[in-house]
Amino acid sequence: MRKRMLAVLGCTVAAVTIALAAPASAVTVTPSADQPNTVAPGQTAEVGAVVYNQYGSAQSGGVALYLTAPENSTFTSDTVMGEQIIEGVRQGRTTLFSNCVRSNADTQMRCSGTLTVPAAGNGKLSGVDITTTIRVSTNAAPATTYTAAGGFNLSNSGNGQISGGGATIAFTTASAVPTPVFGALPRLAADAVGTVGLAIVLDARALLGQR
Repeated sequence: MRKRMLAVLGCTVAAVTIALAAPASAVTVTPSADQPNTVAPGQTAEVGAVVYNQYGSAQSGGVALYLTAPENSTFTSDTVMGEQIIEGVRQGRTTLFSNCVRSNADTQMRCSGTLTVPAAGNGKLSGVDITTTIRVSTNAAPATTYTAAGGFNLSNSGNGQISGGGATIAFTTASAVPTPVFGALPRLAADAVGTVGLAIVLDARALLGQR
């Protein structure tokens, strides 16, 4: 980004300037991986990355998205969601691609379409958080982070201002819940059981005023 110097009341202040126009080459920032979600084995979670725009105009273009699931997980649908982030504020998720094709036992997925990344402004980047759902294997180890380096791979299909780039996608399994272990209950000797039973009967008769 370019910087300009402002003189304010005799003080020099550095101000970040968002470029108003994008150059002819692709301008979006390399995808940034989402933080891993924590999920129990056998359950589902979201994985993905954010594509940011550093320019003061929205950028749009045709893209292809290649996804590889981390170890011990598979993709659950042919849909990829997108959530616009405008100057740091999330706008809510909508369907971005619904034509994805899964392969290799649902561990890989390819999608294509048009991606529009909103304009940056007020000194803040804007972007699109691109996510999809995985299901974690019941055999996944607890309290472990599984990653797929380059599992998120975005490429420009030849038009527009969207840069290609890769990011790691990951998830973390929840800690195992300890299984309670119960020991054998103590057993009373036969004569003790008889004595206890007799005492209960006598106490009951006493309450009823009987002898």
